[in-house]
Amino acid sequence: MKTKHNVVSTDAPVWFILSLFLIAMAAGCPGPPTPAEPDEPQRAVPVVPNDSVVAAQIVSIKSVTGVFPWEVELHLRDSQDVPGYANLTKKRVGQTLTARTREDMAPYQAEDSITGNLSLAGDEKGTFFHLSNVSKKEEG
Repeated sequence: MKTKHNVVSTDAPVWFILSLFLIAMAAGCPGPPTPAEPDEPQRAVPVVPNDSVVAAQIVSIKSVTGVFPWEVELHLRDSQDVPGYANLTKKRVGQTLTARTREDMAPYQAEDSITGNLSLAGDEKGTFFHLSNVSKKEEG
């Protein structure tokens, strides 16, 4: 027995129907999803744990606003390792750099020789040198 297949014929070409289908899909498809807002603020990525004991000469000191009320420009003369920490200032001996500190720098002035701890602090938004444990260096 032979069977006949019924074929539906249309006047519209297949490419036209396919084009309409693709346009309808593109118009109805939403864009990529937007990322959800985090429940908590993004955590900062800290620099590697580091510290050094430095000897430096103060080039300038200025009082500033913010968490660190003093900005000190230092000419680094020496940098010693602190056991268990990376020393990120060793290669900067002989250079002048700017550090921030919470310590009261009012008793100090330009040309004073000091010792203290210097570390690189910050996160992916920026870094700065943090000066702590400041004392006048005994000449001798």
